[in-house]
Amino acid sequence: YNGSNWTKTSYSNDLESGEQSQKAWYKQEDFEGSFPPEGWQTGGDANWFQDSSAYYSGSHSAASGDINDNQNTWLSITKTFSEDTTVTFYWKVSSEANYDFLVFCYDLSDCSRTTYTKRISGSVDWTQESQSVTAGTHEFKWMYAKDSSVSRGSDMGWIDLVDFGIVEVDANKTPVTYEDVISDLYELIHNITVTVYVSYYNNSG
Repeated sequence: YNGSNWTKTSYSNDLESGEQSQKAWYKQEDFEGSFPPEGWQTGGDANWFQDSSAYYSGSHSAASGDINDNQNTWLSITKTFSEDTTVTFYWKVSSEANYDFLVFCYDLSDCSRTTYTKRISGSVDWTQESQSVTAGTHEFKWMYAKDSSVSRGSDMGWIDLVDFGIVEVDANKTPVTYEDVISDLYELIHNITVTVYVSYYNNSG
């Protein structure tokens, strides 16, 4: 467990053969731990921050920083995927419709309010979005960007519950063996503590 990311390593093939493959599974990033989470970066004219006033799940979300006209604020992460998958996330915006945008960019080096993969503006409550992802290394960036004038609503955007599905193979982990499994099971059983509660009833009057 690392912040709000749970990591589960699974192994395939026959344990006795010693020929196992590894995959790391990352659950949703819900922005409940430290901010920015490990591996994430934020920048632009202001940093994103952890917000407890608006969220889709839990008690926090990631919110765009406070910016002025013709400015932007972004949050990004790069991940390596072992196979094709689908990334999902929830986002919300309160802005000047059709001018100030919460933008999502998938592998776009020139991400902006006019160069984007997907974008929303105006008053949009929490909505799930998805992105098909191929095996390999990819950058995901969320940006709130304003035009040259006018502010409406809260003038900001939020994201929450980002699910990366199946991602990178962890080259730092040693493949599991049959002996490892038996050893771990023995250790688990050996360390089990059993607490017995005895209730005594006094019937002497």
